[in-house]
Amino acid sequence: MKKLLSFILSAALIIAGSGQSRPVTVGHGASAQTSSVSDARLEAYAEQVAYIVNSERKKQGLSELQMLPVLNKAAAARSDELVQTYSHERPDGRLCFTVLDEFGVGYRAAAENIFKGGYLYPETAMNGWMNSEGHRNNILNPDYQYIGVGLTRNGNTYYWTQLFVKSPQAISGAYLPTAANGFGDVDFDGRVSGKDATLVLSEYADLASGKNSGFTALQKKYADIDGDGMASGKDASVLLQYYAYLSSGGTQTNILVWYGV
Repeated sequence: MKKLLSFILSAALIIAGSGQSRPVTVGHGASAQTSSVSDARLEAYAEQVAYIVNSERKKQGLSELQMLPVLNKAAAARSDELVQTYSHERPDGRLCFTVLDEFGVGYRAAAENIFKGGYLYPETAMNGWMNSEGHRNNILNPDYQYIGVGLTRNGNTYYWTQLFVKSPQAISGAYLPTAANGFGDVDFDGRVSGKDATLVLSEYADLASGKNSGFTALQKKYADIDGDGMASGKDASVLLQYYAYLSSGGTQTNILVWYGV
């Protein structure tokens, strides 16, 4: 009976989420063409989508959704499949929600949002979803507890997926997503400055000379501005240019968007 109820609820949500720009999940899998953007950057963009989702939910007085690593993997798998078949049906004809069973995610209700286009930035995908009634309803549904996001690139097209789940029990490993505007701020003082560039240069010099990294995992993530998977002299140069831009009155607060990666 529970399985039947889940199926009915899921099918209804597919209908609610249908439309020309469909709800999507974001993932980066082997079936996608090689991207110049690192896996870490794609993961950061996926997390930024979830952060924006929670920002929209808080505006409506709704509880925040927790991000779930296993749900991100399921969303990534769906994004890979969207390259083959852009639909809420999987390439083999099964409903999209069967991916949850494959990844061991139990649920009482679920929804999927998909989106494709030549747009890499999370804000673009979220604007598309929020301007579509069905997708917006999924994002603002008060029943959901967890979110997974996936992003796949194929050529110059990006395939985004969001998976929403209401679970019969708490799922371990969940966490609240954070904003992506921490990129560049490797000293965690709330701004990008020349000091950040100096720290990145020092890290790069240490690595080049064979020394161990002095950065935490989060610092490594925030130092990699160009998305090549490492902190380098190029990243330090970009940080200095961005600092000069802000000092001259620039208003773009997201360095990734400013840099155009």
